[in-house]
Amino acid sequence: MKYNFLLGACIFFLFACSKKDGGQVDSSDLFDGFSFQIDTVIVDSGEELMLLEGNYMGDFTLSPDRSRLYIFSAKNYILQEVDLDQLTLIGKKTFEKEGPDGVGDYLKSLHQLENGNLIFSNYSGTGVFSLDGKNLSRYMLKSSEIDGIDLKDDFPLNTNAKIYGDGNSLFAINAFEKDYQLMEVNLSSQTGNQWSMPALNLTKNFQTIFVTGVPTRFFSLSPRIDWVNQQVIISSPATNEIYVYRPGQDSLRHVAFPHKLVALTKEGTYNQNANSIEEFQQIMTDISSQVEFGPIMWDANRKLYFRLSKVEIPNLDDEAPKRYENYIHAFDSDFELVGEAQLKGIDQKLTNEVFIKDGKLWSYVNVEDELGFAVFTLKLN
Repeated sequence: MKYNFLLGACIFFLFACSKKDGGQVDSSDLFDGFSFQIDTVIVDSGEELMLLEGNYMGDFTLSPDRSRLYIFSAKNYILQEVDLDQLTLIGKKTFEKEGPDGVGDYLKSLHQLENGNLIFSNYSGTGVFSLDGKNLSRYMLKSSEIDGIDLKDDFPLNTNAKIYGDGNSLFAINAFEKDYQLMEVNLSSQTGNQWSMPALNLTKNFQTIFVTGVPTRFFSLSPRIDWVNQQVIISSPATNEIYVYRPGQDSLRHVAFPHKLVALTKEGTYNQNANSIEEFQQIMTDISSQVEFGPIMWDANRKLYFRLSKVEIPNLDDEAPKRYENYIHAFDSDFELVGEAQLKGIDQKLTNEVFIKDGKLWSYVNVEDELGFAVFTLKLN
């Protein structure tokens, strides 16, 4: 039997555990005098083994009240339910890969609706599933079928589409027009809206493909859609700028943040058809070493939005683990930048598998194949 435990000491991810009574940061505004403490927690899985993806947790979603974490193993088609309040594995449920209740191949996203149902999105469509694995509905829409969406080509609204809120609105990004476009579909009326998002277009600059040899190698960055504080937020790892859509409105809001501690965007132009594997790898390195922005997160306790970003630290030893400068940015409820800081002492990547619960920042940690989290207690001004 394994027991969940809380280490009252600071652990910097895969570093050895050592006490550091509040990390110090380079700060501004809200972060003047800011410090943080990190505790590590491990989920008690009983006699079960957690199915994780090594240094990545895998596809996951949180319940709306942040009390449950659902992790889907794409290798085993097993959904794992974790009680984040008690730090215990509640159980596992096997889902079908094919057939009427099949999830399908190549899962792109996972999300839980307010009614508890799960949304699985992949290339074959967007499915609504109950927690016991039953397929309740599946959407394989094309833009030509939706009144109000007008595109030159018949665009399939399935790859990485999201269903949010009460389950009646589907959102997808069209990357094949001059500008990225957000499309919203009312699933009941089969009507929709579309909005251009030109501020995210530079994301298209950061991709390359190498087709000589098997397998074909492809690298790219893409915008993401997130449901945050009852709003749809579209962001990109390549730029600080975001778009915000509140359901029921007839327009998108564009927000650009005046960051001072990090670059506002990735930069450069790259050969999008690499001529060799060496050129392909160098392009990936050059793009990845620049600033990269994570998703926007809502702290309901403080009524603030937070976002992480990272910049790779140059390393002379190619065999050494990559190290990063990590930054945290805070915005008020109207998306005004109110402070930002570098997290000193944290040099592992801290961008995507993170969330805020009970006013603390949780970041996934694999502790000898056990599900763990580094939990940041943020002491703000």
